Amino acid sequence: MIVVWNESREAARAVSEAMPYLRGARDVRIVVVDWDRLADVHTEPGADMAHLLEHHSLASTIDYVDSGDGDVSAALVREAERRSENLIVMGGYGHSRLREWLLGDTT
Repeated sequence: MIVVWNESREAARAVSEAMPYLRGARDVRIVVVDWDRLADVHTEPGADMAHLLEHHSLASTIDYVDSGDGDVSAALVREAERRSENLIVMGGYGHSRLREWLLGDTT
């Protein structure tokens, strides 16, 4: 199972909501894409999440992935295919209901 991590509130919420699935996983991979381009990240992004998973008795590995051309979604799909993973846990960014009604939503 892959957990996409960028130290955002949305990512933390996704991990919290996915905890029942994570407990059943044989292997949890914390994937951080383009960590050097993220704003306000710690020197070792993903370490806090690995510690939290360890607190829940879940072993995890942190993988740093470079998107290359900047397409994060393609990098995540490539990583999931490379590791033969079938579930990706990641947060989504949402807008207010008014903004979604006016402009639409693509999440």
